[in-house]
Amino acid sequence: MNTAVVAGQAWTARHRARSLPGIAESKPPRRAGAPDSLLELADLTFQASDLPAFADAVLGSVLRNLNAQAGLILVEGPPGGPIVAQRGAGTLVRHLHGFALEVIRPGAKTPLAWTEDPRGPALVGAVASELGQGTVVLCAGRDSRGGLFPAHERKLLLGYARATGLVAERVRLQESVERQSLEIMAAFVRALASRSQYLEGHSVRVALYATELALTMGLPPAEVSVARRAGMLHDLGKLATPDAILLKPVALTEEEYACIKHHPEAAARMLAPYPTLRREAEAVKSHHERYDGTGYPNGLRGTSIPVGARIVSVADAFDAMTSDRPYRRALPLEIAMAEVRRGAGTQFDPEAAAAWLALSRPRLLEIGRQSDADTRHEDILEILTATA
Repeated sequence: MNTAVVAGQAWTARHRARSLPGIAESKPPRRAGAPDSLLELADLTFQASDLPAFADAVLGSVLRNLNAQAGLILVEGPPGGPIVAQRGAGTLVRHLHGFALEVIRPGAKTPLAWTEDPRGPALVGAVASELGQGTVVLCAGRDSRGGLFPAHERKLLLGYARATGLVAERVRLQESVERQSLEIMAAFVRALASRSQYLEGHSVRVALYATELALTMGLPPAEVSVARRAGMLHDLGKLATPDAILLKPVALTEEEYACIKHHPEAAARMLAPYPTLRREAEAVKSHHERYDGTGYPNGLRGTSIPVGARIVSVADAFDAMTSDRPYRRALPLEIAMAEVRRGAGTQFDPEAAAAWLALSRPRLLEIGRQSDADTRHEDILEILTATA
């Protein structure tokens, strides 16, 4: 016998419940804690930016306010959808897994389902389906000693499900906006590379070098992504540098050098309209700061320089040394490595320099062969959107 009762069949559920001693539905007054739980939900929703973290926090609130012992949140999608958060263990969680799939079975279009057998575990599920993509299912359960879920608790669970659905949709929209931002940035990178043969492939190589260095330093995935993107975007400000300076085949005058020193800030201004690239903008702005405080534009020193900038600083300098430039030929790899070693503690973060010297020489040579001719818009976008 199917123990799930959907809202479309609620009249039979209520009729059957009244006919069985001990499980007649009552209408208890709202618990004193209900307003507090709604305030907690509102606070969670407004602050949410990460769906798994939000979903886990929602389950914590559900377990507290509904006296539940287990819960799960599933985002539907073939075949059945990923479970983005789960709390509890053992038989009760296994019951919830099956119940969640029953709630979203074909034809089950109602927002609430619950069990009504007092001898088994009490399960309740709520569905938020009014989303641009996907359906959120929130299920909670407790053993038979806790009693069935009354109507006011089921309605509260539905509120949690709808809030989770709204956050899921917001995250999806944010990801879409971020993708569009990176599409624009990829186009800018291609435009920059087209200005000079000496810039061809430079941004891509710096991004790949920065990724290798960040991984070797053991940074968390979010920091690796910032370093990789900042490496790709670090020279965007040179789009505003006149060709007479950018392409000059001899050393720059003091006035010309002062002009080109504006490119980190110019790049940061280009990134400023994109909130999802805020940390990348900070790293780009500071990639010419020096560990000893003598860099530009702000003379930052030591660890006050963003870690992404400290990584890009090494990657950028190494690629500049090992690439042909208008005023000199490329240096051999080992000579460039010696320059990184010599600059540790003055130009470069000592930790970043030490990690750089530990990188695989074959991998560095492989990246060094990357040219703009090998890199399409789609390849640049793939690097920008990659996850560590």
